[in-house]
Amino acid sequence: MIKTQAAQAAPAPQLSPKAMELLAQLRDIREPDPVGFWPLAPGWWILIALLLCALIALSIWLYRRKQQHRRNAYRREAAALLDQIDLQSSTAAQEINTLLKRVATHVYGRDRCAALTGPEWLAFLQSTADLKIPEATVRLLSAGIYAAGTERGEIASTEIESTLNYARVWIHLHRAEEAQSQQQEPQQQQHEPTQKEVPADV
Repeated sequence: MIKTQAAQAAPAPQLSPKAMELLAQLRDIREPDPVGFWPLAPGWWILIALLLCALIALSIWLYRRKQQHRRNAYRREAAALLDQIDLQSSTAAQEINTLLKRVATHVYGRDRCAALTGPEWLAFLQSTADLKIPEATVRLLSAGIYAAGTERGEIASTEIESTLNYARVWIHLHRAEEAQSQQQEPQQQQHEPTQKEVPADV
């Protein structure tokens, strides 16, 4: 205890003039400059490139989706008109067939399908969609039962419903891309509506 107090009471050693001169020449420690934002590190460039690629891909996807939505506008309108048909009406089968014919004419052209009837019309429907035609629909559309003036009692309700369901699915599944890829005559292009327009009579 006595030695500790004696050590604390001892005076600080005196520096020589040379040591004092050296201490005077010392400067404060300089901190390094902060890291700048530019130029970017390689990792940032990779991240920016990935974000740009993702943005471009998203833009292309949205554009194609919008174009597809516009091209399918006639399908939605035709389906809405199909839902408005009164299945209890004596002309229900005729109205369904007429709507199918109008959609087919709009997509594939009047020259190709407007005059088709009976088995030829059924074969056309079968060739434009991967969809089996129900027997009830075959009976209605090939035997002429849907013609105007037919009594409602001659057609079973199940046949009308089956034909309506088939028409709804055909409108959704028919391959419009095949018609778009075909070359059309200029005169036909003037009279036929484009895929982006909804025909007035559908």
